[in-house]
Amino acid sequence: MKVLLVTNQYVDIRPDGCYCNFALSGTLQNISILGELFIAAAKLSPKKPAAQPVNRKIEFIDKERVRHFKPLTSSVREYFANTSYNRKVLEEMIPYVDLVIAYSPGNNVDLAFKIARKNNVPYMTFLVACPWDIMHTHQRLLVRMLAPIYYYRTKKFVENSNYVHYVTNSFLQKRYPTKGKSLGCSDVNLGQLDSQALQARMEKISAKTPSDPIKLVTTGHTNIRYKGQEYVIRGIADLMKRGDNRYHYYLIGGGEGIYLKKLCAQLGVEQNVHFLGRKTPEEVMNIVKQGSLEKFKTYKKDENGNLVGIWGAMSDCSHSFKTWENNFSKGLYLAGVECVDDAEAPEGWTKWTIPGFEYICVETESENTFTE
Repeated sequence: MKVLLVTNQYVDIRPDGCYCNFALSGTLQNISILGELFIAAAKLSPKKPAAQPVNRKIEFIDKERVRHFKPLTSSVREYFANTSYNRKVLEEMIPYVDLVIAYSPGNNVDLAFKIARKNNVPYMTFLVACPWDIMHTHQRLLVRMLAPIYYYRTKKFVENSNYVHYVTNSFLQKRYPTKGKSLGCSDVNLGQLDSQALQARMEKISAKTPSDPIKLVTTGHTNIRYKGQEYVIRGIADLMKRGDNRYHYYLIGGGEGIYLKKLCAQLGVEQNVHFLGRKTPEEVMNIVKQGSLEKFKTYKKDENGNLVGIWGAMSDCSHSFKTWENNFSKGLYLAGVECVDDAEAPEGWTKWTIPGFEYICVETESENTFTE
């Protein structure tokens, strides 16, 4: 069986194979059991970094089976030209597969639906979010104006899809019903689970005293308002007005969080709300198990909430940061994250205070530049 996945997520073709982000890798792994997999996806651009790291190699697909869409930009001319190009990509691929799976919401999914219907190829919608909720709360007015159009377009092709995979139990099913066969099942990929995480967390909570800080954690993209982080922030602000400063809120997830950060400033809760950025599943599981949020809080950040620096430092074996021994062939290389001056090292970490030196900056011409 030949299966085509249509998605707006990035698939990067490199000399050693194809790469995607963590979330998409899990979806592709699941779909691959159906048979021979083909992909029509967005192309990674150096001018526009991906929101999620594209670092997961797709071991089970050849580069020849991947085609790229052109981006639907804000330029009217490029929009129509690139839509025409994307249509040709799909018209070339769809007639030769046995099933089309469209990762929705996405710019080309309804186009894929029309071409699949024309060629009598079964069509499956993989509905992972509500386009209305995403768009009608967007910061750009044009996107908000387009929300009703995308809502009705999605409603139509979901209704007439042969199959629909909903990632909710009932919400998306009610808003976007289908006449075809459907399944409600989450697509969240948590990676390797730790069976002891819940027990360790319960023991840690039971040992707390009434005066201890209370840490709240949520995971979710910080640019999407319907995730609900703002209500936690408003709740903390209300508690602080009543004199209760115990609550600290940690947000895990990608995005700049512009609206949420402005809200924190307006409500005066910046010291109690911490944007941790994107974390790996292993880091999230470690937080659940150990509550190890302190190491993320101690990172030094700039005014935009970004890390100031990730540094590497060379030292002799005595950790006194002298030059390497034996003609620069023996020593240590310490890698870490710049932290605030009064930071305390979390469990499993070591704090190093590097003395001031005069540094020489040399342009690297080869891998032997330093020793030469």
